[in-house]
Amino acid sequence: MSVSVSINKEGKATIWSNPEFNTSKDVLHFKEVVLCKTDTEVTCYGILTSASVGVSCTKDKDWKPGGARVTYRVFAKEKQQWDKETSKFVVTKVHDDEALLYKVLSDVCDRTFPQQTILTGNIVPWVNPYLWELNATDESNVALIKKLTKQLESLDVATAPFELTEAEIVTALEPPTYGNKKGAYIKPETESERLKARETFFKEQLADLFEYKDVYDLACQIESTKSEAAAIPPSELTENSVMTTLKLLSIIMGD
Repeated sequence: MSVSVSINKEGKATIWSNPEFNTSKDVLHFKEVVLCKTDTEVTCYGILTSASVGVSCTKDKDWKPGGARVTYRVFAKEKQQWDKETSKFVVTKVHDDEALLYKVLSDVCDRTFPQQTILTGNIVPWVNPYLWELNATDESNVALIKKLTKQLESLDVATAPFELTEAEIVTALEPPTYGNKKGAYIKPETESERLKARETFFKEQLADLFEYKDVYDLACQIESTKSEAAAIPPSELTENSVMTTLKLLSIIMGD
């Protein structure tokens, strides 16, 4: 089995496909699937059928693809990947096969607008290696390149009634978040962006009182303006500034 499935504590299944180990038999056959496209990835969420091949869960030998709800993310250029040597996630460049699959699935999103359209059919993570040997600038190869590329998906609009509910799709496609009826999706705000927004708001509120370069600088200014500051030893003043810095950071972080 070359397409692995991981299941988190909430029971949600995620598909992980490694182009280095994919085989020509691998196929994800979806009874129903919804695709969500961004500039960095295509997220696929849907219900697999027993016709899927090469998909397994190593931690649950009894897991079967038939009827399983799964999420499959295909990245455009970069993605986070677990590094065994450092025991942490690192950002790596995606394999050419995955980059091509991203483009193919992006085209599916474009032609099945709006993006929340429920589809059915196959997604194939394996790319015929012969494709990379063809010169794309040679017109005689165009037809064959299109044929080999088309083999990566055979998705069509599904017919009602559907098992996937709108509420389920909304939750499953976060992030990015499920958007309006026209199929627009909004990338959720990251924690660093939220903190930056709070820090900017905080700085604006103090604009008439202090001009500072960072939170510690502000803390030092606050401590120096206190009436007893002149009588406090430098070491104690520094300690007070550090404590004030921590309090200000706590405010900015929303604690």
